[in-house]
Amino acid sequence: HPKLPVLGNFHQLGPFPYRSTWQLSKKNGPIMLLQLGSTPTLVVSSAEAAKQVLKTHDLECCSRPPLTSPKRLTYNFQDAAFVPYGHYWREMRKICVAELFSMKRVQSFQSVREEEADLLIESISESATSANLVDLSKCFFSLAASIIFRIAFGKQFQGSQLDNHKLQQVVFEAELYWEAFVPRIFFPLCRKGN
Repeated sequence: HPKLPVLGNFHQLGPFPYRSTWQLSKKNGPIMLLQLGSTPTLVVSSAEAAKQVLKTHDLECCSRPPLTSPKRLTYNFQDAAFVPYGHYWREMRKICVAELFSMKRVQSFQSVREEEADLLIESISESATSANLVDLSKCFFSLAASIIFRIAFGKQFQGSQLDNHKLQQVVFEAELYWEAFVPRIFFPLCRKGN
């Protein structure tokens, strides 16, 4: 891939990097190495290639980059999603697999998922009957939040202190924070002390 000095392949990404990398993968194949500033970045664009990378070369590729935003939002990577690969990650993975994502555990919450889906369908039906517009994005956010809230806390999400609007606002603000472009990740000269 033609790259520029200092910038690397940034000029090829545009405003929608996922679309740009998809277009690049059509020309260059499902596995590409892009240079984003000084950071080599592996882009994998097919299920087969992802399987190969994640199963065969997982130790070389499985760690997450130590990005500033997730570090702050997860209290120095004290979570399961953004923690870099290592002992803590392996322990968190064991706990998640055994306690959260086992088939028995997932099946134990089937009634919660069904009840919350029924409530959503009922709400949409009422809106349709009264000819009100329905924002499906908000509905599905509410469904996911309601299921997670009931599983995690054993309480109804609707009417709680974290109603839809407050939680949705917090989640969207966190997404914006995570998506923010941080130049020092890609350009070492921007790092503190340089």
